[in-house]
Amino acid sequence: MRGQFSFREAPLFKAILETLNCINSCVTFEFSSEALSVRQLDSTRVAMADYVIPKECFEDWIPPETQKKKFKLDVQGILAVFPKVSRDTRLHVDLLFESGQAIISFIDAGKVRRRFFQMLAVEELEEYPPPAIEGAKCKIWLKPFIEDLQELKKVFGESTATLSLDEIGEKLIVEGKGENIRFINTYKLGEGILLQLEGQAKSKYNIARLNAFAFPQPILNLSEVANIEFGNDTPLKVAFTPKNMLLADAKFTHYLACIV
Repeated sequence: MRGQFSFREAPLFKAILETLNCINSCVTFEFSSEALSVRQLDSTRVAMADYVIPKECFEDWIPPETQKKKFKLDVQGILAVFPKVSRDTRLHVDLLFESGQAIISFIDAGKVRRRFFQMLAVEELEEYPPPAIEGAKCKIWLKPFIEDLQELKKVFGESTATLSLDEIGEKLIVEGKGENIRFINTYKLGEGILLQLEGQAKSKYNIARLNAFAFPQPILNLSEVANIEFGNDTPLKVAFTPKNMLLADAKFTHYLACIV
């Protein structure tokens, strides 16, 4: 039994792996007749990546003969030997389920470079459905927002950040507190970072985990804009909008548990 798929641009697949590697270095994928998907928890089980990449995003698509098949890869190991690629480099993945081998081929100007990886054992873990979140919604430009979160982390480290939308629905507020210092970043609707805003809510999150899991730096290779949702003391949902048209139908969503 085998399955195959190809990306027209190898850097896109690398960007997906780099972002998943921020959640977990070993990732379990599900390969069905319709999509390649991931629902992956981090090792502390406070964050989750939920990705769905439909078959329309791929250049070639040959799913397994069965309804769906799970396979697990050492993403960190793949990235360590990922060759230099350009937008003209095609990437082809051949999954040999019976032998447990994944073959990744990089095809560029008649040259083919192959990397062979052993699939890891897939554990039967409890399913974790995405949490239902009601409260506040907003849309932001990612790059400046991530830069602000990184500044917050430098000052406060593992401390708590409070995200809130004001009562009149015009501002997103991010607040960090230390023993002798306090940061408040206010983003006004229609000016700079904040693009849309709806509702009101307030919730607290670990600053380091906001940086590492909810808004990891590598996501900027996939997205420029994100939709954020959170309620009063609820998990945070961040849905990233793909910036490459080849991934227009894909869904990349991160979740982070709140601090109560």
